[in-house]
Amino acid sequence: MYKNKPLKKIFLIFAAIFLLNFVKAQNANNDVQKVEQPAYIRIPEIPPFNITLVSDSTAFAKADLPKKKKTLMFIFSPTCSHCMQAIDSITANYNKFKNVNIVMATVTDYFITKKFYEERNLNNYPNIKMGVDTKYFLGTFYNIKMYPAIFLYDKKGMFKHRFDTKDSMDVVARKL
Repeated sequence: MYKNKPLKKIFLIFAAIFLLNFVKAQNANNDVQKVEQPAYIRIPEIPPFNITLVSDSTAFAKADLPKKKKTLMFIFSPTCSHCMQAIDSITANYNKFKNVNIVMATVTDYFITKKFYEERNLNNYPNIKMGVDTKYFLGTFYNIKMYPAIFLYDKKGMFKHRFDTKDSMDVVARKL
């Protein structure tokens, strides 16, 4: 009986160490989850982007956005069929979107994007700014996995809603 007491003590010590490590691992996982949140959740303001407009090759940044207007950040690819449909839906229903800043950003080649812009006559829509994000800042900021990725900001520039790629532009228009 005396010989079992040290074994019980050793067993209890190992059990305590195991439980402490388990609790510590759970806390570490919670910390990792907090860090892995996309930047647009941690920083709910319109990001400090800088794109090259395809309309005239000039720089366009957050500071250039008209103030006190809602903003749609629209991350896309001109070769994506879902993106094409979404953009065509915006222009077909322009009255629903005309009072919103729309920033369309891509990392696709400037000349391909410019051709896309011209084919869709987007120069006829003054609130739509389409440009190339040469540093892929917005893709990283928004943690883009699929196109199109659309993010709505209120008149104060604060994040309000992220739309899924399956959301129609009617769903987007209703949130405006």
